[in-house]
Amino acid sequence: MLRLWLVITPILPIVAAPAGIDLLPLALNVLLCVGAAIAFAVSGIFYFRRGVERLELFLGVWIAISPWALAFTWSQIATWNAFACGVVVAGKALLIEVQTRLEGPA
Repeated sequence: MLRLWLVITPILPIVAAPAGIDLLPLALNVLLCVGAAIAFAVSGIFYFRRGVERLELFLGVWIAISPWALAFTWSQIATWNAFACGVVVAGKALLIEVQTRLEGPA
């Protein structure tokens, strides 16, 4: 559900760029991040790889800091949305990583 939300929000009219600002970096960032998140989720369904959670953790951190890295802080809605979604993705990945470590080797 979070992946769908990340795809939909940049095309909502509430994320309108000021004159002269290009939305292409924001749109590409969202599409690449969602594509990576879906790929990680699918790989986790079909076979478990221990490194997937770490990749999702880095992905969540990137999503959270991307408004500042890609300079789309002109939209408070897009900034807070990316930050919140990134925290959720990173938090979920961190939780799974901790649970896996506590369970020990299989």
